[in-house]
Amino acid sequence: MLNLFILPETNKGVRLILRRISQHVKDQNWFAVALDFVIVVAGILIAFQITVWNEVRKDSAEEQKYLTRLHSDVIDALNTSFNHAALKSKVQNSLRSTLEAFKPNSGIEKLTSQQCASVYFSHIYEAPFPSLPTVSELLSSGRFSVLGSERLRDLLAKHEQTRDGYQRFADGMLVNRIVMAAEHSDLIQIGVEFHNFSSDGSNFFDHISDDIIACDLASMRSDVRFKNNLIDNTARHHEFHRSVAAQYEQLQEIHRELDSVIGLSHGDAMP
Repeated sequence: MLNLFILPETNKGVRLILRRISQHVKDQNWFAVALDFVIVVAGILIAFQITVWNEVRKDSAEEQKYLTRLHSDVIDALNTSFNHAALKSKVQNSLRSTLEAFKPNSGIEKLTSQQCASVYFSHIYEAPFPSLPTVSELLSSGRFSVLGSERLRDLLAKHEQTRDGYQRFADGMLVNRIVMAAEHSDLIQIGVEFHNFSSDGSNFFDHISDDIIACDLASMRSDVRFKNNLIDNTARHHEFHRSVAAQYEQLQEIHRELDSVIGLSHGDAMP
């Protein structure tokens, strides 16, 4: 119900008009009664519309604030996902080429340092599936509908649902995983410099050399247990890489929609 006591100045005028209407009724001046009634209704409608405009303006300002924060969240998540997806893609491609060396008459006599490193990395499935803090805040506060774009809301809701699924999937991949360098330490030799991979895994993988890691391919070929473990880890890593890549594509779709809503253009600046 409209509260007539929100605007004291307006209410004073309304009470004055109501007294005039009462007097006009006593005087049976029906034209004046009708005119005053129209004035009262028009005043109420105008006051109500002003309230609506103020609410719309407030919601619009709040939406812009959340959109700006959300855009920052998505950029951070994209950068994190891109770095992990880039490394996982390199490891996966290298693992596939490593398996070629185990085929009869492959002609491959030695694994490259990247191929050997991919055997080491084959058990690592820890990659973050970034949350979007602004979305979490909007959902917990019941303000999710402040985002006007229905498509954006759908994409964000889908991301929240699938992110949890990705994380459960990643946790499942850790069950009974094989740490190849520990399980087959006689076949994989690692230099002390290898610990540097944690600072920039993708760049480290590109520039790794034989003095950092080396594999005994001949002994690996004759070790059935090693081959079984390598095939198992490669299959697991392939599925995990697909989930990381799918999440990155989902974040890219959200980013494109956000840019469309906000009216931003990054050109070729984004990965």
